[in-house]
Amino acid sequence: MLLILSAFAVSFIPLIQLPFIWIETFFHEISHGLAAIFTGGSIVKISLKETGAGSCKYNVGAIEWLVIFSGYMGAIIWGMFIYLGASYSAKKANQFGIGIAIFIAISGMLWAKDSETWVILIAIISVLLISLWLVSVLVLHRRPVQVFVQFIGIFILVNTIKSLMQLLAIPDVGDHVELAKITIFSEYIWWLIWIIGSVIALWYLWLKSYNDV
Repeated sequence: MLLILSAFAVSFIPLIQLPFIWIETFFHEISHGLAAIFTGGSIVKISLKETGAGSCKYNVGAIEWLVIFSGYMGAIIWGMFIYLGASYSAKKANQFGIGIAIFIAISGMLWAKDSETWVILIAIISVLLISLWLVSVLVLHRRPVQVFVQFIGIFILVNTIKSLMQLLAIPDVGDHVELAKITIFSEYIWWLIWIIGSVIALWYLWLKSYNDV
């Protein structure tokens, strides 16, 4: 619960929020791209903006609706995966955080095509690695490193919910609108699926942490 509240608070703090918002945006966009690849398409370009916006240009595979759907749902899954990966072992959490940075770097080398995206990706990687190093050196204990990586996973989930809530204030724009255009379901049905998925993910992680304690 402290991680959820901290993530929500950080999402409103200027400058400090940016690296974490960029991370959430990256995993949202890379989820679109990976879904395109898995359904027979390919990633053309991933772009990130200083504002926290992003885009993924891709060649659509066999299941277009799944590619569009995978942005928010993928971010939810990534948030859970990062939290659970860091929870597996305090000893392994630092290595897991470094693994995230390496994955982001490889994705950038493959699909980042503009300077702004590269600057943002370098900033994300730098924040991750420097934070992991500072926490491990200054605190001299593995547990805070584990909590930091868990925080990243929780922030992705919390900011996904925040982004979904903001969608309601923007008419006729968003992945849910695009899904409504190519399926028989209303945009609100897709939006509700993502919201429910986010809440279930947080509830599952809370229950798992409670049981582990």
